[in-house]
Amino acid sequence: MSFFILVLIIVGIIIFQKVDIDRNIKKISLAYLLMTGVILFISSLNPLKLYNVSNYTYLLVIVSIIAFIVPFFLISKKIIKEKPTYNIMNENISVTLNKLLKSKIFISIVILNLILVTIYKIKYDFIIQDLPKQEIRMARFNSLFSNTMEALFFNYIITGLVNILSIIFSISLVHKKFKNLVFILIGLNIIIYSLIGYGRMIYFNIFLYIVINMLLKRDIRSYINKKFLVKLVSVCLVVFAIFTSMVYMRIGKKSSSVGENIVLSVKNQFEQVVVYLVGEYRLLDYFIENGFEDFKSYTLGRATLAGAEEILLYPIKAFGIDVKSFNNIVSQYTQKSILIGENNSYFNAYYTCIMNYYLDFGILGVIIFPILHSALIVLALKNYYLQKNVYSLMLFSFVLLNLFFGVIRWNYQSGTTVFVLAILIVLNMLNKPKLSEEKTLNEDF
Repeated sequence: MSFFILVLIIVGIIIFQKVDIDRNIKKISLAYLLMTGVILFISSLNPLKLYNVSNYTYLLVIVSIIAFIVPFFLISKKIIKEKPTYNIMNENISVTLNKLLKSKIFISIVILNLILVTIYKIKYDFIIQDLPKQEIRMARFNSLFSNTMEALFFNYIITGLVNILSIIFSISLVHKKFKNLVFILIGLNIIIYSLIGYGRMIYFNIFLYIVINMLLKRDIRSYINKKFLVKLVSVCLVVFAIFTSMVYMRIGKKSSSVGENIVLSVKNQFEQVVVYLVGEYRLLDYFIENGFEDFKSYTLGRATLAGAEEILLYPIKAFGIDVKSFNNIVSQYTQKSILIGENNSYFNAYYTCIMNYYLDFGILGVIIFPILHSALIVLALKNYYLQKNVYSLMLFSFVLLNLFFGVIRWNYQSGTTVFVLAILIVLNMLNKPKLSEEKTLNEDF
C-alpha cells in the first residue's frame, strides 16, 4: 500500500504540472494532494507501530481525494474562465485590509472580545487551581459554563470571533500590516483564548492560514531563497515551542529536573504530532469495522450537514422539545478514547471527513460529497477573484482551511464552523464592490 500511495503522489504531481489551468487551482490541488498523500504514506509506514489500517479504509480515502480533485479541475475550468491580474488584486486586498484595521467598529469589537476572553480566563484559572494537571484541559468543557446559553454564547460568539480574528491576523502578517495597535490586540485575543484549556489548535489554524495566504499572494517559486527559508524555519520552531510549552503546562512535572521535564515535553510533542497525523485513520478503520453497524441505517446527509442541523435544532430545543442532533448521537463514539496501538496509544475525536461521508450514503457519499465540496471551493475562489478585497480573501482562506482539515476531521460537523461560514458570507455580501467598481475590476480579468 505504501508503494501504491507513493506512485499516486508522483503521478498526480506530474499530471498537475502539465495541466493548463488557473494557477491558484493548480497550487491548491498540489497542496491538497501533497498533504493528504504524505500523511497517507506516513500512516502506511506506521512509524509508531500502531495498529495497521485495512486496505479498504485506505482505498476509501484515496477515492475521496480523487473525487475532490478531478471535479475541482472540471468545475473550475467551467466557472473560472478568465485569469485575474494578481498585482491589482493584492493591492486591493491591502487597501481594504487597512480600512478594516482602522475601522472604529472593528477595533471596538476586538477590545470587547478581549475583555470577555480575559474574564473567562480568570474564571478558568479559578476553577482549575485545585485540579490535578490531567484534568485541567477538560475543565474548559465540563466546568467553565453555568448553563447552556452561556456555553452557546462562548462557543458561537466568542470562539467564532476568535476564529475570524485568526484569519485577519494571518492575512495581516502575510501582507505586512502588523505595525499597529489593533494587530497586537488581535494577538492578545488569540493568546488568552488559547490559555483557556491550553488548546493548541488555534495556532495550527494560524500556521495553515499563513501558508494558504502565502500561496495565494505569490508564486511558490518566489519564496525559494535563503532569507525566506530562515524565516520559515524560525516560525516553525516558534510554533513548535508554543505547542511544547502547552504540553509542559498540561502534563505537569514528571521529574524533579527542569531539563528532563522539557525533554519529556518535546518527546511527547513529537509523538503527538505523529499520532495526530496517522491516528485518525486508525479511528476511521475502527469505526467502519465496529461503530457503523450501530447506526443500523445511513444518516442520509445528517452527518455531513451536522453543523447546520445543530444550529437549526437549537430554536426547537428552546421550546422544550427533546430532539437529538447527529452530534448528540455520534458523541458517544467521538468522545470515547480508542486504543490504536499496543503501546497504550489512545486517540479520540478525529475520524476524518470520510466518517461523515460514509455514514450518510456509504461509498456513494465518499464520492458525492467531495464533488460538492470542490464546488464550494471553486465558488469561493470565483468570489475572491470578483471582489478582490480582504473579505473575499477571508472567506476563501476559511474554506481552504476546512478542506485541508478534512484529513483530520470534518470541520463542518461543528455548528461554530457553519456559523463562522455564514458570518463570512454575510460580510462578503455587505462589502461587495459597487456596480461602478465591479466594472473596473472586471476589466482587469
